[in-house]
Parts: sequence; structure tokens; C-alpha cells
Amino acid sequence: MSEVTKLPNGFYPEIPMEKKMELIKAYVSLGNMRLASEMVGINYETARYWRKTKDWWPKLMEEAKQEQRQELQGRLGKITETALSIMEDRLKNGEYILNIKTGDIIRKPVGLRDANQAANNLMTQATKLEEMNSKSHTVDESTAEVLKQLANEFAKFAKKKVNTEIVDVEVKEI
Repeated sequence: MSEVTKLPNGFYPEIPMEKKMELIKAYVSLGNMRLASEMVGINYETARYWRKTKDWWPKLMEEAKQEQRQELQGRLGKITETALSIMEDRLKNGEYILNIKTGDIIRKPVGLRDANQAANNLMTQATKLEEMNSKSHTVDESTAEVLKQLANEFAKFAKKKVNTEIVDVEVKEI
């Protein structure tokens, strides 16, 4: 893509927000501002300037990261679902093997060791997920507690009266 060029008056044209968001998404994906700016067609120095000075940059960065996380979670969910379906099929119906004598492909029941290992792995992952969920609830609750304590302290501070006694002082030259 070609870079944005200067107008005859020496100014750059206003770059639409969609183009800025495209730059940020490229930067989040690539992790390199120079590559992202070249890919999108925005001057590298302009992109660096925006990143360091513009108020909208952190907001759009967070949106881009959140979008990328959601996309990744969706893809991982599909992969996990496929893997679990295959595991379930193999555990129920057995592994595919070649019968050397007949040349046929048959299904041999899964061995106890393999079934036990699969079950242990799944239970370990389920336990980790439960721990992660309980930690996030604990963090939310502890944050709420801290905020309540701060609110109470601020209320006490606001109610506190400050004694200000005015003292008249005479100035004498020595």
C-alpha cells in the first residue's frame, strides 16, 4: 500500500479512524510498529507520534487486544471441542489399527493406561479452570472490600473538622 502523502498546503490529510484502527490491529498482531505502519500505509513517524501522544491510542489498543483475545478464545474453543469429540469417540469405540493378517482396519479398545491418563489430564484441566474462576471471584470481592474501606475512610475524613484558630501577629522591626 502507498503511504499517505502531503497535501499541496504542506499538511497531511485527516486519516480516518478505521485506518488508525487497522494500524493498531496490525501493531497488536505483529508487535512491530515499523512493519505495521508499512503494511497499512501510514508513515512510521506518524504512527510513533500517535502511540506516544494521542489519548485515543490506549483505548483503541485495548479494544484491539480484547478483539484478538475473543477471536483466539473462539478458535481455541473450536479446537478443544474437536479434540474432545475425537477423544470421546476413541474412548467409546477404540483406536483404529491395521490387522496385518486380513489387511482390514479395525478398532481396538483403548487400554486402561491410556484411558486413565486421558481422564487424569481432563480432571487436572477442569480443576485448574475451577481455581481460575474462584480466584477471579475472590479478586472481585477483595477489590469491593478495599473500595468500601476507602469510602468509609473518605467519609470519616470529610466529617472531620479542622480547627483553624486565627492568631494576630504584630510585626516589629529589630
